[in-house]
Parts: sequence; structure tokens; C-alpha cells
Amino acid sequence: MAPIAAKLSGLEGRVSSIPTTWQTIAIIAGLLVGIAGVSFSVAKLTEKTTTAQAVATPVPAQAPRP
Repeated sequence: MAPIAAKLSGLEGRVSSIPTTWQTIAIIAGLLVGIAGVSFSVAKLTEKTTTAQAVATPVPAQAPRP
């Protein structure tokens, strides 16, 4: 009977270290926000059009309405 009790106490210790549902959701949400932030930053750093180029680009004039 003692070996079974020892195994159960070991199992109980492992089960208590599993994160709860809300902790798991928070971890996944945090990772998604972090990945989105990094990918947005990389996209902004590697884009080909700079702000100065975008401002200097003339906008074509529209024809007057009849």
C-alpha cells in the first residue's frame, strides 16, 4: 500500500504544477501580441518607401466636374 501512496503523492505534485486555463490563455495572448509587435516593427523597418518619399510624391490633379 505504501508504494501506491508514494506514486499518488508524486502524481499530485505534478498535477498541481500544471497552469490553469486562464494562465494558459494569458500566455498564448501575450505571445500573439508579442509576435504581432515584432512583425509590425520588422515590416516598418524594412519597408521601401520612406516618409520623406511619401510626402514628396505629388498627387495627380483631378479633372474639374462638369
